[in-house]
Amino acid sequence: MLLKLEGREIEKDEFLSGAITEHMRSTYRKNPLLFHNPALYNQDFEDPFISLDTIKPNLPLGLFSDHSTNQLIFIALYVTNNPVFKEFLSDRVNINRLVSFELDLRLGEYKNVDFVEEEVERLVTLSSNSLEFDTNTLNGLLEFSVNENFDETLEGLFSSRDKFFETLLFFIYLTAKKWSPDEQKSLKTAEYLKNVPHISGGYAPIRFVNTKVRLKDTSVETLYDRLSDGEHQLIQIIAALIMFQGKNTLFILDEPESHFNPGWRSEFVSLVNQYVDTEMSEVVVSTHSPFLVSSCLGNRVLHCKKEGDKIEIERVEVETYGASFDTLLRSVFDLPVLISREPWSKIKEISQNQNREWVVEELGKFGDSFEINFLKNKIRRKP
Repeated sequence: MLLKLEGREIEKDEFLSGAITEHMRSTYRKNPLLFHNPALYNQDFEDPFISLDTIKPNLPLGLFSDHSTNQLIFIALYVTNNPVFKEFLSDRVNINRLVSFELDLRLGEYKNVDFVEEEVERLVTLSSNSLEFDTNTLNGLLEFSVNENFDETLEGLFSSRDKFFETLLFFIYLTAKKWSPDEQKSLKTAEYLKNVPHISGGYAPIRFVNTKVRLKDTSVETLYDRLSDGEHQLIQIIAALIMFQGKNTLFILDEPESHFNPGWRSEFVSLVNQYVDTEMSEVVVSTHSPFLVSSCLGNRVLHCKKEGDKIEIERVEVETYGASFDTLLRSVFDLPVLISREPWSKIKEISQNQNREWVVEELGKFGDSFEINFLKNKIRRKP
């Protein structure tokens, strides 16, 4: 069959070859960052049947650390044999080792996304049990036993152990494909006219379930999810700091102490300094805790206050490092007294009574505080 093109007759195969060549050339030149550039491509696409080789997308610069991401970081740090992280688990949260974990994958609708099937095949090979996983739909459960066989197989499947983490993180971020154009626009412009898009975009394509750990003191095996909220939060924060330290990273921690007991609150900054090298990183912390403020130098503390629709940010007027909590609560957190409102109202009501002996007796029924002692002494000194 002959085709006529620009006044000359050409064979059909020649026409198709030329069209494919021109399409590949223009596609590559318009999108050079999306494709590899092997030596053969530098020959001006002489062979039209060499397909363009896409580059796997890089992970985003920013990482929002939700429950799935936190558990991934925990598992990744353990299987990469990070000595600092293992020391932290043993000394601070009584965890001896990671025993096993399961991945619940729902990747059917992402099957045509580049690299998904290839990476899932690696995970199936790494797993200790894939009977509940459907390789056709890419849906189901994979079980992983963390032992010597796991370590050897992991080394053989991934060019580095960091690639194991990046692969699973890539799966988590596939959820962004579910975001509607309106949600994506909101994220880009920060104009949240409705709600901020949920990080998972609906049902997550990857979930960690039945993660088992062995406790240090008792050798009892328990589920990771059964740890206390404070233990979870401490692990998640220290793990993230260890994972990304030394990479010019900006960490933004929103009230990291919210689930801590008083002991952990008082030593949180010391824990960060013990396990994390922050020389190459910046850590920004929002907090309402005098424990954390007392651990920081005053020239690093900013006081944020909302007035109407505006937020005022200014430096604190006192040295916070080593300051007592009562000083910080008054000067930084604007609390005139250090007693809860309900008992303080009753204390003020009692102190109005003219019977001084009765007042002193009634005030003695409250817990000890500077305010109570001050009122007692004031009443006793009255003529």
